[in-house]
Amino acid sequence: MSSFKQFQDLVKSHGGKARKFDQGAGLSMRWASMQTGLKAQDGVCAGLSIAFLGLDSIPDSKNLMDDKNTHLEKGVLVYAERIAQFGGNYSEGMTGFDQSISKVSMSRNSTLIKCQTPEGMAKSSLKSPSGRSFIKVKGHACAAITNKRENNFVFFDPNLGFAKFDSSLKYVLFVKEFFGFGLYGHTIFDLIYVK
Repeated sequence: MSSFKQFQDLVKSHGGKARKFDQGAGLSMRWASMQTGLKAQDGVCAGLSIAFLGLDSIPDSKNLMDDKNTHLEKGVLVYAERIAQFGGNYSEGMTGFDQSISKVSMSRNSTLIKCQTPEGMAKSSLKSPSGRSFIKVKGHACAAITNKRENNFVFFDPNLGFAKFDSSLKYVLFVKEFFGFGLYGHTIFDLIYVK
């Protein structure tokens, strides 16, 4: 799966709604202020995933699937300079995160769950006390917001976009098939419950 169209088709096949996310549109505006080199850019997806989880706490950002909602894009611009720091210090998804986002970030006491399968990872994310989960796979990071009370389940991949579902079963089956394609390799998942 290498295109948004394929991502969108997969989301629709599981009864969800997809929205594209173009990380380049936000990052390019402040790219000059970021550190140079691939090492600094390695943590961009981690930074975007954390920014996404942080923006979930803003009341006006709840409808992330609305194309007119620009809060996430604005958030990307705000955090763009910090993302370079994530890249420079990124290690197992836990250390080096900037203090400015500590309210939504993880601490050394955060729960870290090693998941062997995409399905197990998706089911574990449903148990996050805050409903927010940071997902680390080899060389990449994603995020999930799961609100069982409101039947709202959103998966975010910074390389593709959002996938929103109205049931936990649809969400779990989508995540299982999405990672089953092997886009990020077949690896152990690190799932971190975020505040």
